[in-house]
Amino acid sequence: MREITEEVKQPYFLGEIGKETNSQDDWTVNLEICDNPITFKTDTGADATVVDLGTFRKMKPRIKLEPPNTHFISPGGHLSCMGMFQATTKSKEKQYSFKVYVIKGRANCLLSRRPKAVDMGLVKRVDEASSVFGSSGVL
Repeated sequence: MREITEEVKQPYFLGEIGKETNSQDDWTVNLEICDNPITFKTDTGADATVVDLGTFRKMKPRIKLEPPNTHFISPGGHLSCMGMFQATTKSKEKQYSFKVYVIKGRANCLLSRRPKAVDMGLVKRVDEASSVFGSSGVL
């Protein structure tokens, strides 16, 4: 008797995949991904950094996609992931490298909190809200 075990990876969640990125929004950041300018929404709820297929197809030179190592869900159901690639960018004079997943269809580009948005200093975790509200706590 042979036992076959397969690691089941939890799906990544994307909450705002269907909305277009507004470049004037306070939560957006312009990054050069592999020498291509892309406007991302910094999404603290996104489990992964993603670009839509249309944005990916405009990137030059062409980047080869690797098979995705996970799948994606959103409030609307499952999302079709075309693949992933290793991205490079520079922010605040520091170089970063991370995985970017390509999602089929029209969507916004999301920069995940894990780990890049936090590493780049674009978002900061606040561990305690009492200092904001004083002794009355959270209302």
